[in-house]
Amino acid sequence: MQPLVRFIKHVILAVLVIIGATCMVEVGLRAQRLHRQLTGQSADQVGSLAAPCPIAFQHLPFSETIAHWSPDAGTTIEVATNALGLRGPEIAIPKPPGQYRIVCIGDEATLAPDVPESETFTSSLPAILGELGTTIEVINAGQPGHCPLLNLAWARTCLIGLQPDLVILCCDVSDVGDDRRCRPLAKLGDDGSVLAVKHPATGSDSNDVLSAIEREFVLARLACEQFGQRLSTDSLLTDAQLSGTGQDNTAGHPTVLIEQAWEPLAGMKHLCQQISVELVVAVIPSTETVRATASRGTSEVLRLLAERASREQIPLLDASPEFARHEERTHLFLPISGALSSDGHRLFAEILGQALLERQSLGSPPGAIPVGAEVNEDPSSTSPLPTLGRRPRAASSASDWVD
Repeated sequence: MQPLVRFIKHVILAVLVIIGATCMVEVGLRAQRLHRQLTGQSADQVGSLAAPCPIAFQHLPFSETIAHWSPDAGTTIEVATNALGLRGPEIAIPKPPGQYRIVCIGDEATLAPDVPESETFTSSLPAILGELGTTIEVINAGQPGHCPLLNLAWARTCLIGLQPDLVILCCDVSDVGDDRRCRPLAKLGDDGSVLAVKHPATGSDSNDVLSAIEREFVLARLACEQFGQRLSTDSLLTDAQLSGTGQDNTAGHPTVLIEQAWEPLAGMKHLCQQISVELVVAVIPSTETVRATASRGTSEVLRLLAERASREQIPLLDASPEFARHEERTHLFLPISGALSSDGHRLFAEILGQALLERQSLGSPPGAIPVGAEVNEDPSSTSPLPTLGRRPRAASSASDWVD
């Protein structure tokens, strides 16, 4: 009997010690948070660039100027956001009359936090498209760590209010790894459409005990945030790992993961059709994709993306071949991250802008089909996006669209 009593005492003592240590940590975290508030330090200034989001996993903070340290630039770059949580100046809503608005949706390659805002491709596009004779506005809707699945979740909530005339979905090879991490958190509708991808650290309005603990205790909230950060910073599948596989479609096989990452393109096309907006897909080059293009033509990731875009009749522009033609490519990319440098953004803006001008779609009224386009003769089916036949181009002209 006495050994059992001693065992119970030890268990109770251990529980009390754990509870006491937890309370001390909780008090310390609350004191640290109070110190940050008193010294004017926000969570974004001391932590991640992105904040947890209940709709699209994570997003930029609203109406803030974040001091983002860039290892590539070796300095701090200010990332200023507007009231919609997008990088750039405030956006007029409703859209001013006579303005042509382009929304570029993507991840950190579109956001470009390591490049000053004035040097991003979204800032350079309006001047390139200025010959259209209309006011061009390009909105940078890039969000850190996003992928087509998260882009679609964000667009379902925010895109209609922006009243775009053209949506450019910007993709890159990192989207496959981002999709693999966030997909288990997706909430789908009965028809399989994505409704939201909720970050574990976001608060809950429910009254269950676990949600109440998460709301009230800083330690529990910190644990959820750390779990979410592990999801968003987990190691990526490299392009070499993804492209070195065969065509075996076994569950969990990298090829299946790649195809799964591009599935939301169909949902994005359907959403754009509902609001009478044209959708195009543009591949933002990286050192990986350009190296793969120069050595073997294209990567497995981009090949499957092209197949999916073709299946959905979505125009696709891959600027990687144009980048691969530059003998001195190193200055086009940042040395550490491999993302586009200021020169790379300038070149990408020229390629993308010229390709858009060649399509002759910007000046067309909504729903119009340019000359030379393929017309869907079945009125009962959904009309495809306007497509133009491939044309021979000069060496200096922009890359062709793949329709």
